Amino acid sequence: MAELKNRIRNSLNETRILVLVAQVIVGFEYQSVFQHRFDALPNSSRTLRAVSLGLLLVALALLLAPASFHRLVEGGHNSLRLERFTSIMSTVALIPFAFCLGADFYCASQIVVGNPAALIFGSVLTGMALFLWYGLELFSRRRRRSPEKSGGNPEQTPLKDRIEEVLMETRMVLPGAQALIGFQFSIMLMEKFDELTPALKSIHLSSLAVTALSIMLLMAPAAYHRIVERGENSEELHRVGSWMLLLAMAFLAFGIAGDFLVLLWRVTGSAAWSIGGALTIVVLFYGLWFGYTLYRARARRS
Repeated sequence: MAELKNRIRNSLNETRILVLVAQVIVGFEYQSVFQHRFDALPNSSRTLRAVSLGLLLVALALLLAPASFHRLVEGGHNSLRLERFTSIMSTVALIPFAFCLGADFYCASQIVVGNPAALIFGSVLTGMALFLWYGLELFSRRRRRSPEKSGGNPEQTPLKDRIEEVLMETRMVLPGAQALIGFQFSIMLMEKFDELTPALKSIHLSSLAVTALSIMLLMAPAAYHRIVERGENSEELHRVGSWMLLLAMAFLAFGIAGDFLVLLWRVTGSAAWSIGGALTIVVLFYGLWFGYTLYRARARRS
């Protein structure tokens, strides 16, 4: 049990590293469409900006999925099924991450060296990322028979470990929320924000509000632990922390989707594309974080 616990914590910490990197790029992607030189970019580069952000949001959805899986499917307990799910999500998330980095490098280098060379640079960077994250591992991996793993059902994890893990997963979700709210506050002071229609400004303000609520929920378990439990561990703290985390993820999805709608409108000028893109993000996040996990939880109980 101790070995499984350590493997799961290592997986969550590795996922958190990826989320910390993603938060910086998310903030840049959202802010870029409100910068002065954005309108001077070719249409292909502006469209690629939106595609790049979409890929990054797919990666973010995959990286945060283990938190809801752990809460809803396993009830906060550790299992081999959770370990496999976390490993698969973090591995798959690197694919859109690699293409996002390549697309961003293409757009940046296009300003300096022009289109043909920028395309080469972006492709090389994407290839390097895929090699370092997949090719090198496959090349270096030795052929060995993995020990058989059984017992997918969750084991009874001690209360202390369950509370530490829910706080760890809260820290995993928080960077995405803090990057988004930083962007949401900053663009309201940019000149390009005044060009938005009143409806888009209201959508942005609503996204800011739900993101702020998400951050409040993510911070609430720490206050509950200090004020209510006086620093002691309890089943009630674990239950409250789990539900605060899930609610925060639910609000965060709407905050991300709302500003993705604003970004798509800046890029395409089309209400249909903007609304369709935002709805796609909501369906992706809710389907992966709650739809799939609730389905797995129901299947496990039956």
